[in-house]
Amino acid sequence: MKTKIGFLTIGMAPRPELVNWVPDEFTVLENGVLNEIPQNRWCDFYPDQGDDLLYTKARDQEIKISAKKIEPCLEQAGASLIARGAQILVVLCSAPLPRFKSKVPLLLPHNLIRSLIDRMLPWGTMGLLAPDPRQENMMRANWETEGRKIIFTSHLPYSREELLPDQLNLLKKCDLILADCFGYDVSFRVSFQGQITAPVLLVREVTMVFLQQLQGFKRKNNY
Repeated sequence: MKTKIGFLTIGMAPRPELVNWVPDEFTVLENGVLNEIPQNRWCDFYPDQGDDLLYTKARDQEIKISAKKIEPCLEQAGASLIARGAQILVVLCSAPLPRFKSKVPLLLPHNLIRSLIDRMLPWGTMGLLAPDPRQENMMRANWETEGRKIIFTSHLPYSREELLPDQLNLLKKCDLILADCFGYDVSFRVSFQGQITAPVLLVREVTMVFLQQLQGFKRKNNY
C-alpha cells in the first residue's frame, strides 16, 4: 500500500514543480498556507521591517512573506492534510520553522539539512544561495558557527539566468555549498555543479533521499 504523504507549502498549492521528484511508492497530497486564507488577506503576511523574509509562490506569482506571521498558520494547514489522509507531513520550506502539533510524523527539512551539514562541515567555509539579498542576516544566523565561515550570495530560484562570474568566484572558495530554498531544482544544481568543485547540496534532493530511505525501512519491517 502506498504511503500518503502530505506536502505543505508556505505559499499556495498545488506546486507540481516541487513534488514531481516524489517516488511512485508515495501518494501525494498537497496544501498551502495561503490556500486556507482569502487572497484579500495575503497582504497581512508581507514582511515588515526587520522580519525574516521567506520566498514562495502563489498562483504563479513569486511573493515574499514574513516567517513570524506565517508560522501560526502552519498547524491548521497541516491538519487539513491529515484530515485528507496524510500519514506523513513534509513542510516544503527550508527555513528553521518551529514544530507544530501534528497527529502524524512531521518533517521540517531545515532540521534534516542542519544535522547533515553539522556532520559534513563542522569547520570550514560554507556557501549559501538564497533567493533574496535581504535574507543574508537570517541565513548567517541560521548557519554561521564558531568554526564555520559563511559566504552568502542571492539568486532567484526560478530564474533562467546563470550565476554571475563574481558569484562563482566567491563560491569557489567554499568547502560545501547549500542552495537553501526548495525552489532550486535539479537542473540548476547540475549546471552549477559543473562549474565548481565543492559539493552542492539541494534541499529537494536531500529530502527525497530521506523519504526514500524511510519508505524502504517501512517495507523492510512490514510497517
